[in-house]
Amino acid sequence: MSSQVKGLCLVACSGLFYSTMGCTVKLIAPSMGSFHVATIRGFTLMLLNGTLMIRSGDVSIRDVVVGKSKDEFKWLVMRGCFGSMGLAFGFLALSELPLGDANTIIFMAPIFSGIFGYLILGEPWRVIDFMFTCLSFCGIVLVVRPSFIFGSENDSGLSVLGVVAGLIAALGAGLVRRTLFCDDHQTIMNKNTISRYL
Repeated sequence: MSSQVKGLCLVACSGLFYSTMGCTVKLIAPSMGSFHVATIRGFTLMLLNGTLMIRSGDVSIRDVVVGKSKDEFKWLVMRGCFGSMGLAFGFLALSELPLGDANTIIFMAPIFSGIFGYLILGEPWRVIDFMFTCLSFCGIVLVVRPSFIFGSENDSGLSVLGVVAGLIAALGAGLVRRTLFCDDHQTIMNKNTISRYL
């Protein structure tokens, strides 16, 4: 199997698992609470990833928990805070809104990631980036259909709490992406999961 086909299969599996997670959160959150579900998910992943990292011999327990330096510890704390915010509020949005609407709002994260890259890291922001950012925000307005724009008879009936939670989740995920430049992807995912819940 070529690496391109393997990559496409992994992307398809990722989408399937993400959709399954969203449906599971939608079913479980009303009885258990979305923040409780996020905590259980995080704790389970922390145990699994921590065990895998330590068994592989790549890092010590100390490196997993506090990083290899003060600078890495700072990034781990930021990843943990922003990641927890994104996950918890994303689960809240999934529990409060229809799945399609919640995912549309949550998937604004790349937009915020680009904006934060420009504002915080000084990355280039071209005219085409600005145009597509505006177009994306227009799409979100069409999904949310606020009554102050469309009138009360066209009110979407979406939960304000769910919309705000989705926006906070997108902000958190966008900020996490801006902190992911200092390690390889496997280390980032493992340390991010673990630092999020310690």
